[in-house]
Amino acid sequence: MTSVDAKQAISFVFHNTSGIGPQTPSFHPTYTHYFFGDNETINDVNSSEIVIHIKDDTFETMIEGITKPASESSIDPVDTIISSLSPCTFAPFKDTPRGWTPPGNLVLQYNPPMSFAGNRSPISSSSEDTTVVYEIYHESLANHRMRLYHHQLQIMPFFFIDTASFIDPCSRDSVEKDTSTPDTQWEIFIIFQKTTRREITHYSIVGYTTVYRFFRFPDNYRFRISQFLIFEPYHRQGHGTFLLASVYKKALSSGVIDTTLELQSPDFKIMRTVTDIMLLSKLGVLTSKPIPFAKPSDPVETAYSLPSILPFSPDLLESAQKIVPLSTNQLKHCYNIIRMICLPGDAKSEEEFRKDIKRHLLRTHEEELVGLAQEERISKLSLLYQMTLAEYKLVLASFKKHMDLLSCESFGSF
Repeated sequence: MTSVDAKQAISFVFHNTSGIGPQTPSFHPTYTHYFFGDNETINDVNSSEIVIHIKDDTFETMIEGITKPASESSIDPVDTIISSLSPCTFAPFKDTPRGWTPPGNLVLQYNPPMSFAGNRSPISSSSEDTTVVYEIYHESLANHRMRLYHHQLQIMPFFFIDTASFIDPCSRDSVEKDTSTPDTQWEIFIIFQKTTRREITHYSIVGYTTVYRFFRFPDNYRFRISQFLIFEPYHRQGHGTFLLASVYKKALSSGVIDTTLELQSPDFKIMRTVTDIMLLSKLGVLTSKPIPFAKPSDPVETAYSLPSILPFSPDLLESAQKIVPLSTNQLKHCYNIIRMICLPGDAKSEEEFRKDIKRHLLRTHEEELVGLAQEERISKLSLLYQMTLAEYKLVLASFKKHMDLLSCESFGSF
């Protein structure tokens, strides 16, 4: 049976019909197993090209495909995608209403440093007749306009998140007519690039995250981040960091005591920890003063006086959560990495750090270590320590690449 790679056959194209703002390159999905099985292949076809067209402001969506079947019994892959994604709809684009603005309330406005463009197309910046700024909007699914917008966004996680599911599985018709009841504990944060030229403004979506608000006895709440997506043309430009920071900012203003995650990929785990460490460092939450760091442009001989790490205690945890709303486990994780940064470099301090990390690992891995013989337990603990140290160093390497974000006034403006 002939087949083609589904991930290569499918591409996404964002369309900007305003004449101003970005024209982003097409990109391919990360996952297609939701539609075409674990092998992620379109079977019984000689060739297939499928394009999902998306208006980058209103997120209207069309799909088209050219497939050469290998037999009369071949199933059109476009039909497979459409049927798998109902309740979402695919339809021809309509003209964007003049003066269209994003749904929700503005919670953060920022511009990432130009250094974050990397090897990709440069981050759009302001010029003599054009201004560019990134804005993050927030609203709950109780808001009808946000619910309508998010309803169509739901197609994206199935292509870019391994274990995606529908948050709002009601039909498009019932959402439009408001005849179905959403789970109003869901809240949405969306990033848009706002481009203004003369008197015309265009909004282009960059990414979004969905968050569920849980009640936490006796009178607080907890955020659980569910889906977190920065679209491929905007990767590695600092947007994920600002999006996560906006979630924390909203949490602090709405009675949320900490923020947890459903599942996290390795890349997201690093991005999250880097963001958390930058916030904790900039605000001086776990140290005697904010941590200064050399930027890539600083002279090699530039010297900085590192602060001392504060003793970890329930009081420190409580005060830290009032400034950056992290879970207890994540705060401890960040504390250990910041402590490693602040090590004075003498043998005694490094030995105390090593012993404390191993004691922490003994507690967190007690179930898998308790039944082992002493020699095997020592060997296993040593391996866990080396893996933990390697993870810390990976986070710090990414952290140093993100140092320019600390100069952005809007980052950490809680």
